[in-house]
Amino acid sequence: MQLNVEKPKQFKSWLKSNKMSSKQFAKISGIKKQALKKATKKKSLPKIIGLTCSTIDLEKKTKSLKKSNKSNKKLLSKLKSVKKDNAKLSKVAKKAKSSSKNSTKKLASKLKSVKKDNAKLSKVAKKAKSSSKNSTKKLASKLKSVKKDNAKLSKITKKAKSIKKQNSKLKNNNKALKAKLKKSTKLGAKKTSKTKAKAKKTVTAKAPVKKNNIALNKDNTSAKSNIKEQSGSTEPRKIEVNISDNN
Repeated sequence: MQLNVEKPKQFKSWLKSNKMSSKQFAKISGIKKQALKKATKKKSLPKIIGLTCSTIDLEKKTKSLKKSNKSNKKLLSKLKSVKKDNAKLSKVAKKAKSSSKNSTKKLASKLKSVKKDNAKLSKVAKKAKSSSKNSTKKLASKLKSVKKDNAKLSKITKKAKSIKKQNSKLKNNNKALKAKLKKSTKLGAKKTSKTKAKAKKTVTAKAPVKKNNIALNKDNTSAKSNIKEQSGSTEPRKIEVNISDNN
């Protein structure tokens, strides 16, 4: 932007910088076109052209200054709000610092307690490992003994099964024998009752001689003993009674 435009070359450069034609300049300045042409052909321009150029430049500067003033006002308002925000942030920062100090102290104390707990846990873990090793050894020995006992029990169970089978067979045999004994005892009882009746009849027969009473008594006692022995057996037998008569 050239303030003092005195020569035609300066005027042409001014028009280019302001992006303005000679016609537009003539309208703004009120100078006729022909007069501008004649003036630009001379070595020095009239003062009116220089003054119009300077006035146009001043108007543009004032417009830009107004715009800058508006922008500056906006910036000032923004700066005020920023200052307020900074004041709030400073208060918050102070509180954060104080709280951070307290929190760091609390964290430090917590870390100390955590370290102590970790040391205790490491000791407990070591004890647990040693005890687990001992317990595993004991369990291994117990398992071996249990396996041996199981082997013995399996043998015993096999023997017990065979014994149960034998007992069942013996029970069946005993039942059959009991049934046979019942039948035989019933038959023996019937036959012994018959033989006793016959023996009583034979013994009660009259003996003619007194000398033979002793022999008869002996024979009767022997006959009774034979009857008792035969009645005790389960199988039916013939009972014979011999009475000797000595006339």
